[in-house]
Amino acid sequence: MKPSPKKERQKDFCYTHYLLPAADIHPVFVRFDYNSGRENYNYGQHLHVDHELIYVVNGKYSARLNGEGVALEPDAMLLCCPGDEHTDQVCTGLQYYTLSFHVRSAHGIGHEISLLREEVGVRDKIFNASSGIIRQTMYEVAEIMQDTAPGSSHLAQTLLQEIFWRFVLLIPDKLYSLDFYRLSEPDNFSRRFYKVLEGNPGGVLEVSDIAAELSVSISQLGKLCKLHLNASPGQLLQKFRIERVCEMLAKSNLSVGEISEVLGYKDQFTMSRTFKKQKGIAPLRWRKNAQSDADLEVSDLL
Repeated sequence: MKPSPKKERQKDFCYTHYLLPAADIHPVFVRFDYNSGRENYNYGQHLHVDHELIYVVNGKYSARLNGEGVALEPDAMLLCCPGDEHTDQVCTGLQYYTLSFHVRSAHGIGHEISLLREEVGVRDKIFNASSGIIRQTMYEVAEIMQDTAPGSSHLAQTLLQEIFWRFVLLIPDKLYSLDFYRLSEPDNFSRRFYKVLEGNPGGVLEVSDIAAELSVSISQLGKLCKLHLNASPGQLLQKFRIERVCEMLAKSNLSVGEISEVLGYKDQFTMSRTFKKQKGIAPLRWRKNAQSDADLEVSDLL
């Protein structure tokens, strides 16, 4: 039977996008300023303890960053990082926004995370924002911050988050610091999935536990695993548990029965059968081979 026109329209114009959990990065905003040069003046040399994003609206912005001269036209941005030495030269007619912030893990890591690698040069800290979206959002923040209505401060914080992440998208991957790249990659589903497994080294997890940790339904988890990891959650969990079996066989003196108990298997026979199916060899034989390989490596060193 031919499907109804309504169903065809739904198929043509609707799609589903399963949202991944948010990144582990938590920007903390310290200060937001609108600067309008009414006369010429200089800010003396100062050392940045936070990140500061400078967005030029009108006029020409001149500065020295780490001893190197910088000149910015409208819709250009300069990122000053913690530890940078900075001097501003402000001229009449210059208008620019500054946003100061520091970056931490959403899980409360105490030290500040740098957006960029330490070795990044001054020229790579200049960015173009010609689309005007960041400028418009900064303008909205400046307007909202003058409002005392309930919720205005929360809306301003939300818009500052938008500015931050839109700016992050302008940064080439090669410039990110390793800490920032590692913590912002959680948009990568596979990293988040295995982070949950590694957070439960005993492997005593059910698929429902993983779904709860990732804040998705079991059916969504299945679709995401198929899409990003080309396997079902159950298959991935089983493979992870077998790798834990291998690790414990190689690095501990626990018996097969003790290992199966630690890892939450029903009994050692269930574990052995699953292990042989994946590895093509019984657990004890695998342990003997692993020990032989280790002995050979030691003898080669001697």
